[in-house]
Amino acid sequence: MPNDGGTLLLNDDEKKEILNINPELNKFIKPFLSVKEFINNTNRWCLWLIDVDPGTLKGFTKVMERIEAVKNHRADSVRMATKKLALYSTLVGEIRQPNSNYIMLPRHSSENRKYIPLGYFSKDYIVADSCLSISKTSKSHFGVLTSEMLMAWVKQVWLD
Repeated sequence: MPNDGGTLLLNDDEKKEILNINPELNKFIKPFLSVKEFINNTNRWCLWLIDVDPGTLKGFTKVMERIEAVKNHRADSVRMATKKLALYSTLVGEIRQPNSNYIMLPRHSSENRKYIPLGYFSKDYIVADSCLSISKTSKSHFGVLTSEMLMAWVKQVWLD
């Protein structure tokens, strides 16, 4: 969960603007997957600044502006837990990112779909809190989870 007021997340134009000014920031911008992007096959990006030395970021004005906005957003919150996060304004609020390839599935989806929408992603795709991730998986696991056999079981067990 970013808990950033939308500041660490970028659309295609914002990503392009930042990289036009500072192309070396590309290594800190990762694809961000929420249910909305996954289902609609659209792009969103995340400034992923884990383990980045704060001194490294000082020369990047656009990034520093965003970090300051995150800090202010969190400091202005009424929730104490969010206020504490203002000390870590370079990071998304809650990090539950898998360290391996993972299967991503939406927390909520229509029961009218023929299949549960799933995706198989590398750890470089940042998964949002609107999704669940199953780490340490293989494409074989993905195959089973997208099979008609599993869907028949789901319909019998969960939907009856």
